[in-house]
Amino acid sequence: MSETSFESAGDDSVSPNPASALFSPAPASGRETEQSSAAAPAPSAEGEIPPHRVVGELFRTYIIVEIGESLLLIDKHAAHERMNFDRMKQRSGPAVSQQLLEPQVLRLDPEERELTETFSELFRDFGFLLEPFGEEALILRAVPADLLPGDAVPALEEILEALRTGGSPDPAAARDEILHTVACKAAIKAGWKTGAPEWEHLAREVLSGRIRYCPHGRPVSVRMEKKELDRMFSRIL
Repeated sequence: MSETSFESAGDDSVSPNPASALFSPAPASGRETEQSSAAAPAPSAEGEIPPHRVVGELFRTYIIVEIGESLLLIDKHAAHERMNFDRMKQRSGPAVSQQLLEPQVLRLDPEERELTETFSELFRDFGFLLEPFGEEALILRAVPADLLPGDAVPALEEILEALRTGGSPDPAAARDEILHTVACKAAIKAGWKTGAPEWEHLAREVLSGRIRYCPHGRPVSVRMEKKELDRMFSRIL
């Protein structure tokens, strides 16, 4: 099987991207309401992590975890996005920014320019430093430290589009939109090469019960029992 299809926890996988630096423990609060029994197993007490073995990664997207007589598949992007969301939501004070070595110019239409002015303090609170650049553009000088510089402009464009199509959002709705977008853009992506330490970190967060759904409501994991596999192979009736 090719390297891109499956990697075991025994491989010396090293991520070529800065994803590992983005991991931070997520607070226990701020989770979505449970929606499906297919989500991660709920331990006897939140925070307790059951004995498990991280087997590896499938398609550079799903982390495979063995827990007793169960198999758990974890969507690494969805799990990391939830971790980011909870951490950012609980943050007190402005986000840490990183200065861009090469500031980027954004060409905006009048409606987008008005939105950036209306929510300028909110963008600044999340780590975006935007300054006027002529009559129809802004220059982006700093971005949230959680974001890769290359993801900053797409994130801003996505936020502005959501704010525009959402009518006239209040500050709370605008903050929620920025929070969702930054958490998503800052998360590791499907297809990124990650290693055993990152798999273990995500697995422990999911197994602790702190993370069950991504901010959009999708489950971050699905479970399959050994008996189901045995039936598939006609080992049991």
